[in-house]
Amino acid sequence: MPGPPVTIGCAVLLSPGVAGPPDSGIIVGVVSTAVAGGLPFATSGSTCLMVNSVSGAPYFVTIGSSGASTGVKVGGLPLV
Repeated sequence: MPGPPVTIGCAVLLSPGVAGPPDSGIIVGVVSTAVAGGLPFATSGSTCLMVNSVSGAPYFVTIGSSGASTGVKVGGLPLV
């Protein structure tokens, strides 16, 4: 896991984006119930609100297991 865990409000970059160029967004939902400092940790399955870099249209994407921790889990889900 390269860096500290993320939570709601953290910036996300999806590359390639839906239309090809990278899309950016923020984490808007976390499915885990574990919290640290009053904020839930993002896990595989958390929801991000992304903005398409070509059209500017918002869309939701669920974080998959790619890039998630293989050793640290929160509520049974890999920590991002």
